[in-house]
Amino acid sequence: KNTKSKNKDIGSTRHIEVSLENTGLTYITADNLAILPENDIDLVNKLLKQLNYNPEDMVEIKGKNSDYKHPFPTPCTIKDIFTKYIDIQGSPRQSLLMHLIPYITDDNQKNWLIDLLSKDRKEEYKAFMKDTFASFSDLICNQLSSISIPLSDLLHILPYMQPRYYTISSSSSEYPNTVHLTIAITEANLNVPSSKGKASKKKFVGLCSGFVNNLVANKDSCRIFIRNSSFRLPTKLTTPITMIGPGTGIAPMRALLQERYYQSLHGPTFEESDQPKLRTRSTSTDLSYTKTKPRSTSKDIIDKHEIGENTLYFGCRNDD
Repeated sequence: KNTKSKNKDIGSTRHIEVSLENTGLTYITADNLAILPENDIDLVNKLLKQLNYNPEDMVEIKGKNSDYKHPFPTPCTIKDIFTKYIDIQGSPRQSLLMHLIPYITDDNQKNWLIDLLSKDRKEEYKAFMKDTFASFSDLICNQLSSISIPLSDLLHILPYMQPRYYTISSSSSEYPNTVHLTIAITEANLNVPSSKGKASKKKFVGLCSGFVNNLVANKDSCRIFIRNSSFRLPTKLTTPITMIGPGTGIAPMRALLQERYYQSLHGPTFEESDQPKLRTRSTSTDLSYTKTKPRSTSKDIIDKHEIGENTLYFGCRNDD
C-alpha cells in the first residue's frame, strides 16, 4: 500500500505498508526496517549505453581464497549489477573522480575535471556539488561523456549500494505481519550547468524514497531486513512517557502510541527478562523482551487497562 499526503502545503510524504508474510521476518515496535533500494532503470540503461556496456552480458567474479566475500551474486548481468548493487546516484567523492581522469579521452573534459578537483578550488567543488546534486551517472552522461573505462576497473572505483534505515511506524502487536513506514519523498528542481557553459533542467529525487514511491501496491516487491532498536516502551503500563519530535519525523511516535493503545485494550505486550539481547540482521529477535500475548481480536477485550499519560511534542514545518 502506498498513500500520499493530501496536504500539498507540507510536502510529499508517503504512508507505506510492507507485507512480511512468507518472509520469516518479525519485528518489535520501534524497530528499524532496512530497505535495499534499486537505481532507476531508465537511468541505468542511459548510463550503460553511455559507457558502451552490454546490459545482458554476464559477469562472474572468482576470489583467490575460499572465504572471499562476493560483492554481489555471481554470475550476474551488468544490468543487475548497476540496478541493485552499484551506487550510481550518490554524490561522488573527490577521490573517486580522481581515479576517472586517466579514462577521459576529451582534453577539454579532462581539464575541466582536473581544474574542479584542484586543491585550491575546494570551495568551488563543494558549491558545484551542492548546486547540481551531481551524481556519478550525471557526470558520465554530461560533463564526462568521453570516458572510456573497462568494467573491471570501474567496479574497483564505484561504491556499493548501502541500505537505508527507517523507523517502523506501526505496532508489532496490532500489525504483526505488516510494517508501516512514514517516508518523506526527497525532491528538488535544479538548473544544472555543464562543462560547455550551458544549463539544463534536472529533477533530483532521493534514491530510496524515489524507489519506494514508484513501487506498485500488491505487485512489486523490495529487498528488506529488520534491525533491532533499543527504543522501547516501559514494561509498566502506568509509567508516563514524553515523546519529543523536533521536526525529525513522526514514525516512532506513531508506533509507540499504537502500541500503548493496544495495551490499553489487551494489557501488557512485553515482560522483562533476564536473558541477554540477541540482535540479528534478518529478524527482530530480542530476548530481553518476551511476548506475553499474541494479537487479540475484539472479542478478547474484557476491560480496559490503565495506561500512563502519553505526551507528544512534535515539530511543525510552518512557523505559525
